[in-house]
Amino acid sequence: VGAKKGEEKELNLTFPETYENNPDLAGKDVVFKVTVNSVQAYTTPEYTDELVAANTEYKTTDEYEKAIAAEIRENNLATALADQLFANAEFTEEYPESLQEYYETMYISSYESMVQSYYGMTLDEYLEAIGETQETFLEEMGIEGTIQSDLILCAVAEQEGIVAEGEGYEAFLAEEAESRSIEVEELIEQYGDEELEFAYISNTAYELIYNSIVVE
Repeated sequence: VGAKKGEEKELNLTFPETYENNPDLAGKDVVFKVTVNSVQAYTTPEYTDELVAANTEYKTTDEYEKAIAAEIRENNLATALADQLFANAEFTEEYPESLQEYYETMYISSYESMVQSYYGMTLDEYLEAIGETQETFLEEMGIEGTIQSDLILCAVAEQEGIVAEGEGYEAFLAEEAESRSIEVEELIEQYGDEELEFAYISNTAYELIYNSIVVE
């Protein structure tokens, strides 16, 4: 604060007592010599229709606030629905270990690609840098809850006779392919029939449950 562009500064600082990036520097005094390349000040603009139109897809503050309120309501309903589903579900037997392994592989593969893209590191390198292990990473993913949620949706789908066929499934495939800017054939080649059928069945079951919510 108060520095000018082009000015050189010395910052007398101390590394945190816990410094995982380099434990040898933990708690030690340090002097950073820096050059101020730019100076910025943050201001809060006036909340107007013009501001909303310039920065969002809405034209007025009223439209914007109604959209935000609807989004908050939808999120709250989704959370309440999940809580209610789990509260009323009873899992009578253990799910197959292969299902746990499937989700672990899926999460690891997904995050491996993301970490490589953002940081140019393997997942193991990234986890080591942030002081985690693959085991703690998988625990934080909440895989058991994901599996149970999918089992609930599959049970609903079976009860309601939801199957991956017909015009509904074809429309789903077309929409998924369009969202990825690829052809349906390429979508099927990338993800496989089983995964796409499961996605359709679980999504359709969820929509069925969501649309049946009664708010009292």
